[in-house]
Amino acid sequence: LALADQPGRAVSTRLIAIENLAVKDLSEQLKAMLSAKNKVRGQADQLELVANPRTNQLFVVSLPDELSEIEQMVASLDVSLGLVTEVYRLLVVTPDHVDEVMRELVGEEKASRLYKSVADEDTNLLAVTTTSEIHKQLQSLIETMDKPVPETSSPIRFYKLQNANASDVADTLNGIAG
Repeated sequence: LALADQPGRAVSTRLIAIENLAVKDLSEQLKAMLSAKNKVRGQADQLELVANPRTNQLFVVSLPDELSEIEQMVASLDVSLGLVTEVYRLLVVTPDHVDEVMRELVGEEKASRLYKSVADEDTNLLAVTTTSEIHKQLQSLIETMDKPVPETSSPIRFYKLQNANASDVADTLNGIAG
């Protein structure tokens, strides 16, 4: 009877606010990491993680001696990426074109994590949230691409008509050119 009538193991609980990640994603990562650690030790998982998406908090139930390690792991995973939002006004090139080129330069994997953008064709604006390093690359790209084509490089010429209607002249030229 004395062997069976023992107190239960001590259990600690903690509610941890998550600031930079979605609590569901962090919870899944943390479970995988702790499960791998326990597997190497040859132990069963002795914790529970409950994600609360509404408040972006993680409820942790574990053994008291493991709680501080779990908090450290959460702190190391829940880090800010240092993303900054900038708005670029383009003069010549379209924001979609600049965005497309920039995504190619950054790379698909890095862009999915570190590059978010919205192009507004009506105002010719490109709003980008990314790292300072990528903003520098984007600024350089815009300085290179967003320049008017010199008149000597363009096959298009503009003429101001003094005596005729522009649409009549255009119809005549189109008729001649076939």
